[in-house]
Amino acid sequence: MKRLFVCCDGTWNSDSDEFQGVPVPTNVVRFFNALSEHGDDGVEQLRYYHAGVGANEGWLRRLIDGAIGLGLSRDIRTAYKWLSDHYEEDSEIFVIGFSRGAFTARSLVGMLHHCGLPHEATWALVKQAWNLYRLDPKVPENLIRQERFRIENGKPPPVRFLGVWETVGALGIPEIVNLFGLGRQRFEFHDTTLSPEVERAAHGLAIDEQRNNFLPTLWTDEDGCDPARVTQVWFPGVHADVGGGYKETGLSDATLKWMIGEAAQYGAVFESEMLNQIANAGPLSPSAVHGVLHNSLTGFYRKIGFRPRSFPYLVKSSRRCSESISDLALARQASPPIFQAPYRPNIDPAAAVQVRVFASPLWNWTGIFMKEGVRYRFKVPEGQTWLDGDSASGAEGTPGNWAQRLFAWPKRVRGANWFELCGAISYPGQPGEAAVPPQPFYFRIGREVEIKAPYSGYLYCFANDATWAYWNNQGSLRVEIKESDGLPTGKGAAYAPSDEDLTAPATAPGGSGQGQPS
Repeated sequence: MKRLFVCCDGTWNSDSDEFQGVPVPTNVVRFFNALSEHGDDGVEQLRYYHAGVGANEGWLRRLIDGAIGLGLSRDIRTAYKWLSDHYEEDSEIFVIGFSRGAFTARSLVGMLHHCGLPHEATWALVKQAWNLYRLDPKVPENLIRQERFRIENGKPPPVRFLGVWETVGALGIPEIVNLFGLGRQRFEFHDTTLSPEVERAAHGLAIDEQRNNFLPTLWTDEDGCDPARVTQVWFPGVHADVGGGYKETGLSDATLKWMIGEAAQYGAVFESEMLNQIANAGPLSPSAVHGVLHNSLTGFYRKIGFRPRSFPYLVKSSRRCSESISDLALARQASPPIFQAPYRPNIDPAAAVQVRVFASPLWNWTGIFMKEGVRYRFKVPEGQTWLDGDSASGAEGTPGNWAQRLFAWPKRVRGANWFELCGAISYPGQPGEAAVPPQPFYFRIGREVEIKAPYSGYLYCFANDATWAYWNNQGSLRVEIKESDGLPTGKGAAYAPSDEDLTAPATAPGGSGQGQPS
């Protein structure tokens, strides 16, 4: 018997990553390093680590590989070959990954499900398995060919544990790759659903990541909602706060300790001296609760668009399918660090509350979690205005001049006035084509409206403007919000957003752009 560990790192990540001469490994590297060579029971633990796509390459190859995923297919085949060389009938398989490496890990498990695992396969047989894996599963003949390969070469092995941090984008492929259909066409055949061979799966997710090309790919099918097999936990932080890779490791130490604990429950054995180094990284430890939450909305990423993620209600025992909120997130909410306060406070609109909506952010966090089927009344007290450049308007906005009326397409909510107060519910919904999460549900507010929430999710508000024109917006409005049992009034029109809405930046929690009680 052996335990086999396949560890797949994220794009451009490797075990030699440094920042200003200081090592900044991801959690995949640290998980790999912490593994013991043998378990307490004497069982041998064999480890395989694969650097991320584009790592250890020249700058041009690094850029191309990272942008469109070249090399990812090679990584999956190489890991498949390693498993084939070392797997025995009673071996236990553990697969770990982060970011694009999480996609690699999940796709590797999908390949095992569809093609089985030959013993000591030649590279030619690996290529044959790969070509079969790429076949369209909706064609019955393809399923027959895969089954024949499994019968002749080896059945799918059980996977003891599948642990990933932050599987991102459409089937794990960042949204920006799909600009000309490149990413989706190349990778849509990969199967990242939860295979029946997986005994336990764990997924760590970042509450505060807002980049469009890092939208998470969760397990959302029937198998993915089985809490006995799957846990998907939301942690405070952005992408690399959860998966590791920053110099400051307060948050990523906690997510590493969580994943190690999950894997240990299923037999993985780690070096005690290594574990002692993160012994104080529990969900209530000050180093984790008050750890640095980094800003990923910088440089190029700020230019290509942002939107808030949909996550469950930030309260104790909140669940959505197999998703839950980490104790670390709730502890940070209750006791935020002095240098990054507040942290996503909840506001209960059961009694009338007031939030401040600023004109300059594309998304204002309100802290209100709207519940499906519940009515909410919005009202903006008279006498308030905000500025679009030098033009003042109230919450009802303005139709604009003749040019603005003629060229209304840049507006985020096209059926609403320019600078009209609008709302959006960030809800999970069913993933669209290639597992892309749905856009938020948009609705008009204006001066006053009452709506029945069609989905559950956090409420964001904004001034309706062109997505690139918020830099010259000024001012704010005080908005009264209350749960209501009355009949609907006002416009309250829902809006089916266009692709343009995908470029709407989000405001990070905290700071002047955050809607707060006033």
